[in-house]
Amino acid sequence: MDIPVIHGRIAADTKFRLEQNVATLRWLIRKKARVVLLGHRGRPHGRARAALSLQPLLPIIRRLLPNTPVIMHEGVWYKKGRMTSHTEIFLDSLAPGSVGVLENIRFIPEEEANDASFAQTVAQWCDVYVQDAFSVCHRVEASTVRIPRATHAVAGYGLERELRNLQKYLTCPRKPYVVVVGGVKISTKLSLLKHILTQADDVLLGGALANTMLQARGVAIGQSITEPDMARKLRARKFSGQQLHLPLDVIVAKKNSAYHRLRSCAVGNVQKDEVILDLGPETVIFYGMILAQARTIVWNGPMGFFEDKRFAKGTNAIAKKIGAAKAVTIVGGGETVAAISRRRQISKMTVVSSGGGALLAWLEGKPLPGIRVLEKRGKKYGAESKQ
Repeated sequence: MDIPVIHGRIAADTKFRLEQNVATLRWLIRKKARVVLLGHRGRPHGRARAALSLQPLLPIIRRLLPNTPVIMHEGVWYKKGRMTSHTEIFLDSLAPGSVGVLENIRFIPEEEANDASFAQTVAQWCDVYVQDAFSVCHRVEASTVRIPRATHAVAGYGLERELRNLQKYLTCPRKPYVVVVGGVKISTKLSLLKHILTQADDVLLGGALANTMLQARGVAIGQSITEPDMARKLRARKFSGQQLHLPLDVIVAKKNSAYHRLRSCAVGNVQKDEVILDLGPETVIFYGMILAQARTIVWNGPMGFFEDKRFAKGTNAIAKKIGAAKAVTIVGGGETVAAISRRRQISKMTVVSSGGGALLAWLEGKPLPGIRVLEKRGKKYGAESKQ
């Protein structure tokens, strides 16, 4: 399980992500397997933090698995190179057809360190390791690459479904192919943009990463969030393309804790003491015209500071336009899925991916370590492999 955290809170798409694992869990429960869930939440950097416990997920899991015993293991379960005695008792006591939940795996330093000894210890406690979280398959961590190497490992139904959908719709996307990219940092998505610009008919930028691109082009952005070093690199490389589109107008506010005095203005008219927080109405119309003509749309990243409803109009409008488009629509990323969840747009999308970084890596053509380890072990995808 990969449980996204946004600004210290469990993201709105948590239930959606857990639902992607339900088919696998129900199959295992029907087979009377003793199921142990491994998952992470946030980035505790190897330290136990009550604020990032998986405990709040129990009510959601229990609602998704009615009539199934779901038991949480309290506390750190691996220490000083071995399972704790309390953990061993917990695992031994699980009844067939029940579900045990171990605490946040990232509380254990060995997880992100991709420690071989830790992986071997965990592997000794399982007959089959099921990888069902596409959203972490781009990471090189013990639970994604080491444990699958150390035991019999297979892909779960959720992971299989994600891969089939991506291969079906994006191997040869129907044209016009439009990619919408938002979020905060362009540094994490620059290589993706370079790759996408060779394939997509239109690339629409929003969010703070668009600020950096505007800054690189010499456009005044006031005190908006940006990456100055990236702006200099983009300027030096003359990063552009006819199909790359930036906001025409934006919603701005005075730079202070409450973001007072909101106004809409054309890009370039942002004052020195103002911050760009959302797309402007003209940009929404312009982007909407492009989306209406698309046959394939991929969206990753919000269009502004959507956590504040005053600045969520651009993101919400784009979600509505993508939902209404007569196209294959693929949406991914924790914040993006949270945004469409709030607007009840999930059912209108062709594919809602649980992956953010994993989806971007797949789009870029990068190998996903968590998938490759299964492929190298000769595992086949498809529900028939579990029949």
